[in-house]
Amino acid sequence: MVFFGWFYIYLAQARGLNLKTSAVYSILPFIGMTISAMGGGVASDWLAQRFSLRTGRCILPFFAMATTSVLLIAGSRVEQASTAGILLALGAGVLYIAQSCFWAITADFAGEYAGLASGIMNMVRRSAAPSPHPLHHSSPDASDGIQHSSPPPE
Repeated sequence: MVFFGWFYIYLAQARGLNLKTSAVYSILPFIGMTISAMGGGVASDWLAQRFSLRTGRCILPFFAMATTSVLLIAGSRVEQASTAGILLALGAGVLYIAQSCFWAITADFAGEYAGLASGIMNMVRRSAAPSPHPLHHSSPDASDGIQHSSPPPE
């Protein structure tokens, strides 16, 4: 996720904040993620018990992901850097409400094998998502200045 390594650089380079201020704003996504992960789990369990498993495990993440998309779009389009930082951080935080539900689905589905199922789910997710790999190195593409993962030289 971009918030783990590039958010403070985005705020500094694209939004014009100094590095110290962008470092302070880059803490916000992690605070939001922490609160939302715990709150999402509690909300998901409460909705599942009060209404149905589908409501707690499917409807809640649907609304969380829809809200995330609105926050990320709004955060990318506002002019003021501080507002952008807050909206983008909120988007990252709200996304973790959905993530709590995904892990709860795995635990519900797997029962006593929840650890194994969670490990498989995480492995498949990691192998399907593009991410820097230790065997790859990054090289800048002159056309856009963004670091792209490329295979190591022969």
